[in-house]
Amino acid sequence: MKNKLTAIEIGIFSIISVIFVNSIYSLISNKDVDVQATREIASVLVPQTPSGLSDALIEFECQKFEVQETKSPKIRIAGNICRDTSLKQPAVLEETKIENLSLKSKDKATVYQATVFNDLENDRFTTDFIPLEEGLLNKIHVEFNFKGGSKIESELLIKKKSPN
Repeated sequence: MKNKLTAIEIGIFSIISVIFVNSIYSLISNKDVDVQATREIASVLVPQTPSGLSDALIEFECQKFEVQETKSPKIRIAGNICRDTSLKQPAVLEETKIENLSLKSKDKATVYQATVFNDLENDRFTTDFIPLEEGLLNKIHVEFNFKGGSKIESELLIKKKSPN
């Protein structure tokens, strides 16, 4: 019985020794592997519009004041950051606020404050999805606040049509 245990112990020790020697050899061997050259991007994030929201992206223009129509229950707004062109030096954007002033609750109007994503490198912005009130003229208030206290305000009017 003692000989069997010794044989098993020797077998386990041999396997561990082979793994250990292989690891040491791999560390010492002169294989130049450039890890960065073999790495690639696993995936690319492409913004997708959820089904049923095909006309949900509204392009905002600073001086355009016409009513836009959509069948989508929610919209995203994207556009250039409006700036005062009379300034010699462009003002530094501090914050962009976008609110849907037309959404209403049981007793009074509520304001939907959109989340705004500013892309200062390209001087553009985009929002999260803003819910629309069907049948009403949705008044979207856009406000660009700059350092030093200056601001530019605009409104976007969106009419949500019924999906039929």
